[in-house]
Amino acid sequence: MNNTIVTVFILLNLISSNTQKSQTVELYITPRNVRYGWYDNGVFQFKLNKKSIIKPYEERTYSTLNASESVFELFYTKTKIPSKLFNDLVPQKNIPVDIKRIMIVVSCKDTMFIDKNYNLIKQDKCYKMSNSLKNILEKCMPIGIRENWINNLPGR
Repeated sequence: MNNTIVTVFILLNLISSNTQKSQTVELYITPRNVRYGWYDNGVFQFKLNKKSIIKPYEERTYSTLNASESVFELFYTKTKIPSKLFNDLVPQKNIPVDIKRIMIVVSCKDTMFIDKNYNLIKQDKCYKMSNSLKNILEKCMPIGIRENWINNLPGR
């Protein structure tokens, strides 16, 4: 009897640990609505060399309610995201994909993008992004960029 209880307990622990695994990812985040002009390349507007780009407030390319001395034009960070959120993606068909504003680097072979309409693009396929992933990404954003995404503020 005790062996059965121990076995069940071990199995439950294994199952719960597998569902709670997280992946460390690198995030490159730009504002949702910007004014780069005709050469707008989204996240590829910048050199992606594992650091953020900050500009004086007067030179910003997007609207924000947060007046400060400087704002992020490109925000870089590392964070953990539950693996389940990447495994439970729902494919979308006939969804027009906009310019890629967020880049998620899971590994050197696995990169995903998010456009300003919260479409997740992985290997040239479009997926519906879960609200959980959306909330995690928004919590990672600095305040100025977060306001621009959440309030869908226009470019400057």
